[in-house]
Amino acid sequence: MPANERLPALVRAAQAEGSLTVNLRADLVAPELERAFEDQYGIDLQIVNPGTARITRQQILQEARAGKVRSDVIESYVHEMDTIYAESHVITHLPRFLRESALDPSLTTEFSAETFQYPFLVAWNTQRVAAAEAPRRFEDLLNPRWANRLVMVQNYEMWYKALFDRLTGDGMSVEEFERVFRHIAADSNVTSSSNPASAFLASGQYTAGININLNSITRIDGAPIAFEPVVGAVPLLPNGIGLARDAHHPAAALLFAHWYLTDGVPILQEEQFIQQSPNETRLDGAPVVRPELDDLDSARLQEWREAYDALLRGGDEVLPAYVRGGTP
Repeated sequence: MPANERLPALVRAAQAEGSLTVNLRADLVAPELERAFEDQYGIDLQIVNPGTARITRQQILQEARAGKVRSDVIESYVHEMDTIYAESHVITHLPRFLRESALDPSLTTEFSAETFQYPFLVAWNTQRVAAAEAPRRFEDLLNPRWANRLVMVQNYEMWYKALFDRLTGDGMSVEEFERVFRHIAADSNVTSSSNPASAFLASGQYTAGININLNSITRIDGAPIAFEPVVGAVPLLPNGIGLARDAHHPAAALLFAHWYLTDGVPILQEEQFIQQSPNETRLDGAPVVRPELDDLDSARLQEWREAYDALLRGGDEVLPAYVRGGTP
């Protein structure tokens, strides 16, 4: 079909379907996205977000095993889209026209197109930490004054991998990385997500958070929380959308994905400080780093997940075997 006829035909087919359900991580702007898409196309859009990425993944994989995936479009971390969701046959190949319609086609893969990134950083309570005592490097957090005053968030294995890639790439040895982060984890309490961690920081229950998602900080108006000067580099974890393999509304799914990657971008960019564009390379002047994904498949992703879980509980194997053994 000629390119100039494809979108009008897709709109007609999607409007005939009448509705769709999408699972999005962009919860900050979900009402704005729903309203804008429905106003433009007259198609009923339901955006769902069950919670953390792990809860979402568990729910969708359970639906897939039952043969009843609810969502027509799925958005999650790119490293999960291109491994777990693709290998479990939850999502299907993105058509070429959809990849080419993205603002930056280089940020698309066979199964996903990047939409935004979450920044994760060290943050601290300014009422409990004087400016002169604020950490500048991760090694600063080994000082005894931080003992049992830190909080870390579970399930952030790609934050852990991104820091490993960056710090060891900058010259830190694997042994030193392990020593530093074992110490930090031993001095940390653990929470289920960044939202309670930020609330604990704001209340002063904990003094500093090690891997806090920036959007959870900015949600708390007037919170006595600072994150600048940034400690080290800022890991950015990219999110991307994919099409459900057995979508109930396939035309509407295609149309929404096209819209989200084009007309929906300005809505995401209204929250750009919180949800960074995939093209961003700095955050308020600080360097950012993305985890290396070229070497990642489901097995290695699971290794990083188990390693990070071991770190938080004080286990033995806090880095994947292929890293400790130096296997490329």
